[in-house]
Amino acid sequence: MGNENNFLTPAGVRTPVVQTPIGRLWIYCCMDGVIPEVAQS
Repeated sequence: MGNENNFLTPAGVRTPVVQTPIGRLWIYCCMDGVIPEVAQS
């Protein structure tokens, strides 16, 4: 944990939320395998 800055750079713009027939989709790139609270909410 804590090494993501060695491999990732912050984006300049946010990704859009897209409405689909199955619901809203959004790209979430973070430590979702370690800290899944945002992806679960």
